[in-house]
Amino acid sequence: MRHFSGDFNGVRLLMEDELDLIAGGDGEDGDELPVLPEVIVVAHADHTSYYMPNHFNWGGGPGPVHNYNPEPSDAASIRVDVMINRPLTAVEQQALNDLTTSIQNTTDAIGAIPDTARVTLSNGKTVTGAELKEIWALTDFVINEAGFKYANGTDRGEANYANGNPVVSFNISTLTGYNQAEGGMNFLPLHELGHMTGAGRAEHESFSAGTSSYEQSERLANDIAWAIAAYSGEQILAAPNGGGYSPNHPLFTK
Repeated sequence: MRHFSGDFNGVRLLMEDELDLIAGGDGEDGDELPVLPEVIVVAHADHTSYYMPNHFNWGGGPGPVHNYNPEPSDAASIRVDVMINRPLTAVEQQALNDLTTSIQNTTDAIGAIPDTARVTLSNGKTVTGAELKEIWALTDFVINEAGFKYANGTDRGEANYANGNPVVSFNISTLTGYNQAEGGMNFLPLHELGHMTGAGRAEHESFSAGTSSYEQSERLANDIAWAIAAYSGEQILAAPNGGGYSPNHPLFTK
């Protein structure tokens, strides 16, 4: 059977790689494409959950979406529970999609940091690659409706270390806001991860005790986010609110 390409004034047979591409194959360069991770979506009666397998070796963006049963274990995935009982707007859904990508970026960035690499922060404490992996492996996310109030007194979100089983919560309005800023969505999980490290928790305790400021606590979490992003080459906010970044930008060293 002949396959025609172009108009009938220039008939030729399609090449084998062209036929493969039309048929849904990879073509001649298919083997060079990255293998992308899955974003698993589970619809519950009252909300939707997203799961990103936690392997610390991903590259690229989100992969295919599948229904999944049974649900993966906590240590095997990063879970995002969307506790909103209404259809999301297009802007909200895009922000949620971009959050799942930023979670994958964070897993990839943390996976690139050697366990023994460390960064020394302004409060004299250090964070290692091993600590980041340990915390991140058990971290899950909850997305709430705009206006939801948290124990920290805000209607934006919170990072709850929860005795080593961390839960990071954001209101959907926080996601859409950060998604409008260049590097904002990548910054968001890195910043909250910074708060949940031992160094971040110590600085927050100092702030609660009145021996350091809110800006100092935020700046330390920002510095951890910067150090992770700088090691992996990930783009994050250039000038975050709160305490900004330390001028010397502490970095991970092996």
